Amino acid sequence: MSFIPNNTGKVIWVDSINGNNVNAEINKPNLPYLTIGAALSASTSGDTVMVRPGTYLEENLNIPTNVSLVSEGGWQVTRLGKSPSSATNNVVILNQDAYINGFSINVPESSFNGIYVPNSGGTNGAYNITFYRNGSTGSTRNDLYKTGGGQLIGAEIRWEGGGLKKTVKVDAGVLAIESTHVPQSV
Repeated sequence: MSFIPNNTGKVIWVDSINGNNVNAEINKPNLPYLTIGAALSASTSGDTVMVRPGTYLEENLNIPTNVSLVSEGGWQVTRLGKSPSSATNNVVILNQDAYINGFSINVPESSFNGIYVPNSGGTNGAYNITFYRNGSTGSTRNDLYKTGGGQLIGAEIRWEGGGLKKTVKVDAGVLAIESTHVPQSV
């Protein structure tokens, strides 16, 4: 099982230290955006948002249709989301045919999801994702929530920390994941 998008659009760079949302330029790695949200807003179908290592205290990252969000350094060095106790929204929303690869995600403690996939059709991809919990109470929602039609294909999905009350929920569509890693939970 493998799903890699065939994006042929622009590459939009993001850097949490050296970026600038005002002066950023598309297809210029030396002029990156500061935030993922601003880069996603500048993207169109077929684009790739390439994120440099860092911690991005952002949420409600709405990945548009047929756009890829990719970490340059991998899940070990690139984290998304506020601390679990201060989150006020879903961290990532995958729209139809959107793709995410190489991130750690702080899962909200409240009624929001780590990755929410509500699309009505198409194929999404989620690879090399690690969900981090608060270590005790867990969330009232899900780390990964697939609803609507279509399918979500992924691999190398990991969970760290305790409080794993709800890891995955699928109430519509198809979820196909290879290689999941789940620790003992409280």
